[in-house]
Amino acid sequence: MSYNETKQHGTADFPFELYEIDHTHPKYEMAMHWHYNVEIIRVKKGELLITLDNKKILAKKGDIVFVNSETLHGATPYDCKYDCVVFNLAFLKTGNVACDSFLDSLLNHNAVVLEKITSLAGKTAINKLFSALKTRENGFQFIVFGAVNEL
Repeated sequence: MSYNETKQHGTADFPFELYEIDHTHPKYEMAMHWHYNVEIIRVKKGELLITLDNKKILAKKGDIVFVNSETLHGATPYDCKYDCVVFNLAFLKTGNVACDSFLDSLLNHNAVVLEKITSLAGKTAINKLFSALKTRENGFQFIVFGAVNEL
């Protein structure tokens, strides 16, 4: 059985996709899978038991969890509403050596982002990211790039 998810998230020229999930969504319970993209999960209501490789995290309303690329993950909701942003981290590479080397270290798993985002600055950046992808107002792509870089 292959757990590799090969679905295109977003478009080739803007590989960011927002998913808003409640009990009516066909993938309400997130089956175990992995992908080359990173994923940010934000719990809006209830609880979500998230499995990252062999680690379990119980996320509650207001919690934000970062899923690194190539991490086997899934989730079991408990009266939960949550949303996810799935995106290609490599798309942020600009040719700037300092920035690209940091992104490469994340992509190569030589550096990590903490799984649970708890800082006010991190939560603020992520809320901007989710809001921009939801409203898709003129220029939202710049807000998305800025929020991810801020994170």
